[in-house]
Parts: sequence; structure tokens; C-alpha cells
Amino acid sequence: DEFLNCMNYYDNTSLSIPLNPNLTPAENAQAYYKKYNKAKRARIIAETQLSALKEQKTYLDTIAVCINNCSLKTEYDEILTELNALSGLRKSPKYSKTKPSKPLHFVVNGFDVYCGKNNIQNNEVTFNIASSKDLWLHVKAHHGSHLIIKGVPDEDTIHKCAKVCAYYSEARNDSKVEIDYTQRKNVKKIPSAMLGMVTYTNYRTILVEPSDYTEIQDK
Repeated sequence: DEFLNCMNYYDNTSLSIPLNPNLTPAENAQAYYKKYNKAKRARIIAETQLSALKEQKTYLDTIAVCINNCSLKTEYDEILTELNALSGLRKSPKYSKTKPSKPLHFVVNGFDVYCGKNNIQNNEVTFNIASSKDLWLHVKAHHGSHLIIKGVPDEDTIHKCAKVCAYYSEARNDSKVEIDYTQRKNVKKIPSAMLGMVTYTNYRTILVEPSDYTEIQDK
């Protein structure tokens, strides 16, 4: 027979399965089983690749925000270093041993504030400049800068700094932006993730309008 006419038990419809008339029924079944196993393996590989590509896309989205945030050649050079490492053109740099460009530093209501403008600066701000009880801010559900307020700030200081955090994010042009904030000790690096990718817990959220740091810093 060249076809096997049967019932598809998934939806109770009739189904015609092509057969190789030169093979026995058992050999036809074995041939289909081999195709099934090959497709099954291919699906697992494809899902793994898709997951990696989604992670890279997320990372590249952060790079796009960083490009908009940066203004100095040294900061753009750091972004280029990241992209070269990502594409395999160069060995991934030892960020912990590389002296990064300086993040934004300004003073609000007497509190020192640091804001990263690229992923290397974000890493420096969060994991080198900040202490465990300093306040850490990040835009909610968007890509953006890591911002640290040294010490225990009051609500007005948090509100002003949240505006800066919103400004240095991909939500800069929104009228209102949600900003999450928590103590630095609640921020963790994601194992095996790319630079600047973190998770955080025990946070609160504030709604602000984006604003440049020059509008709120102490004079």
C-alpha cells in the first residue's frame, strides 16, 4: 500500500499517511519513528537557540539605551568593547579588572548620587560604588540606568532621583514612568547573564516624570 488511511485520534478526523511500498509495515513505522526523533532533537536545539537569542536581544536593547545615554568617547569605547565580545571578535573583557569610565555623580539634598550611563558603569555603580544599605533605583519593566543614592535618603530625595532614573531609560519620552527602588543588598547578578543584567526583590515603586539631573542637583 502507498497510504495508510486511519483516524487521527487528536481531533477525530480521517488521516492519510504516505507509505513506502518497498518497505514492510514495520520498516515504514521505523522510518517515521526516526523522522520523529530527528524532529524532536531539532526542536530542543531550536528552543535552546531561541532562548539564547532572546537573551541577546534583551541585552542589545540595553545597549541601545546606553548609546542614547552616553556622551564621551571613552563611554562609547566601552560599548564597542561589549559588542565585540558579544560577537566573538574579541575575548570577553575582565570587567572587574578594567577601570571603567566615570558614571554621573551629582548631589541632591546633600546626598551623593551615582548613575550609570552604560552597562560597565551600571556594574560599577551597583556592585563597587554602592554599599549594601544604599538605595538602588531602576526603571520598572524597561531598560535603563542603575542609580544609587548613598545613605538613607528622604522621600523628596528619592522622588527627585527617580526622575533622573526615568530620564536615563528607554522610557525617557513618556509622560509618567514607574521607578522601582530597594536597598542595594536586594540586587543580585543573574548567573551567566550578560553585564548589567540583575534581579531585585523587596522593592517599592514610585511614579515620576523624567527629568535631567541638572534640574534637581544641589547648586
